[in-house]
Amino acid sequence: MSDDALRAKLQLLAADADDWDGASRILMSDGGPEAVITKVLEEIDNTVLSARLTFRRGDAEIALVASGRRLQGVADASEGLPADNLKDRSIDGEDQSAIAACGDLRRAFANVSAGPVTATTAPSTRMGGDTEAGLSVRLLSEAWDLTPLDPSIPPLGHFLARLDEAVTAGMMLRGAEVVGQVGEDGHGLTLDKVFGAEADAGPTLRVWMSEADAVALAVQGQDKVALLFAPDALGDVQASWTRISSAF
Repeated sequence: MSDDALRAKLQLLAADADDWDGASRILMSDGGPEAVITKVLEEIDNTVLSARLTFRRGDAEIALVASGRRLQGVADASEGLPADNLKDRSIDGEDQSAIAACGDLRRAFANVSAGPVTATTAPSTRMGGDTEAGLSVRLLSEAWDLTPLDPSIPPLGHFLARLDEAVTAGMMLRGAEVVGQVGEDGHGLTLDKVFGAEADAGPTLRVWMSEADAVALAVQGQDKVALLFAPDALGDVQASWTRISSAF
């Protein structure tokens, strides 16, 4: 199988459940800056073969080159985004100035006006010859100021806490005991129904959507989190799940 055929197959498998806007995948319908950053990191982490990943939100656009689940460089960026010192330049973990410049670029892109974030994937030549060239998602997470997870708190505790302002209501159970709660009171009956949904030991996240609202159930072992939220907060829920998944 050729690289192009393998790339197409991998993209099809990875994006099977995605929504599309023409040739672009809709990564999230809306969300705050950290949710945007997390989605960009997730796409890099899903990229095995060398590819150009173009992200768009409103009038802002950045094109990154990734390979081997690492960011290798910046191919292009729309006017107004600070990318002049990064374009067509390979990046590695020893180049602190490039890492800092990448941080400035991601902040500028993540803070553009609210709205959907889309991505397109196209073949690209590698930037740098070494298979280990580029920046890993773990290194980027540290360099881009994503707060490290406290290992003393269970992963689903982080998942719930990060959604404090994004969801209408949320609750965490350990066994039958309530160990965490965010959002509004008065939604206990809805959350109880979510907790009653069938689920394996996980880790897993299930989401049910309607036009008016959405609910989700996250499970890891004896820990469960039930959420009630507006559909446009789905991006924040998915970003929080992606963010804590490294702790599983």
